Amino acid sequence: MKKVLSYVILGAGIIAAFSGCEEEVPEAATGAIKVSSTRSGADVLLDDTLKGQSPIIIPDVDTGSHSIQINLSGYNPWDTTVQLKPDDTVVVDAKLETNDGSKWKFLTDDDVAASPAIADDGTVIIGSMDGLIYALDPETGDSVWSYDVDYYISTSPVIGPNGTIYFGSYDRNLYALTSEGSYKWDFTSKDHIVSTPAIGDNGNIYVGITSIPAIGDPEYYLYALKPDGSYDWRYRLRYKATNSPAVASDGTIYVSCEENYLYAISSTGSLKWEYEMPAKMESSPTIGSDGTVYIGCNDFNLYAVSPTGSVDWTFATTNTISASPAIAEDGT
Repeated sequence: MKKVLSYVILGAGIIAAFSGCEEEVPEAATGAIKVSSTRSGADVLLDDTLKGQSPIIIPDVDTGSHSIQINLSGYNPWDTTVQLKPDDTVVVDAKLETNDGSKWKFLTDDDVAASPAIADDGTVIIGSMDGLIYALDPETGDSVWSYDVDYYISTSPVIGPNGTIYFGSYDRNLYALTSEGSYKWDFTSKDHIVSTPAIGDNGNIYVGITSIPAIGDPEYYLYALKPDGSYDWRYRLRYKATNSPAVASDGTIYVSCEENYLYAISSTGSLKWEYEMPAKMESSPTIGSDGTVYIGCNDFNLYAVSPTGSVDWTFATTNTISASPAIAEDGT
């Protein structure tokens, strides 16, 4: 395209007009670069200049050769070189690798104090002291969704047969969310909920809750809630239950309190038996296929307790046992 230019020259009483043309300078040819990474939120640099976080489309990039760098905390730096043609879009998919050999990492804004739960489709559900419960993609570690309770979460989530997610918070609520992260209901207590809930075959949710009256000492209970979040029953304990209950195949609920009692409570809320340990228990009970209850104690011993409340055997270690036992398929 040409521009028509007109000139008027004044001089010595003579007016002269000229017209001519000038070639228009063509616009520089550009393209775009579309960048994604196996973990979203990574810094994307184009020719050593930060352009944003992945995934991102960088428009109006001059044609030619360009360097792309991807940086994310906990992952090895990643880089490549691309050749961009006019009006083209180059796709860059960065396969990030952790710098410690793990598959992926997910960074929260505070401590992660409990174990995750795994949904049937593999989604990883985890709570954080930053007040958020997260659902993470098992392959990439990317956040699928998150739910904010705006207070510490120190309990592990548990997942019901229909995919409902249950967890407690320091805001004194036990929450139920759908598998997509939508609110279903909450049950409000009178103290922080630090006990991880357990789910029975009847759908009931069992959790340790402290009741703080206006006058008098705190009261400690194992609560049973119906699947819709309504109250079913409660059983008063001697001390606070900070550990997770365990539910046997016959519906018996086993729970240890903050001091040294292990309880067996029926599915209707009546006491079957209690056993006084020689020391405090920080471990949650685990139930074997034959009904044996395994639990660690601060007297340095692992206990095997029969379904009737007698000790079958103990195994001595060299320190306190704070973690819960795990049982292999062969019963080990």
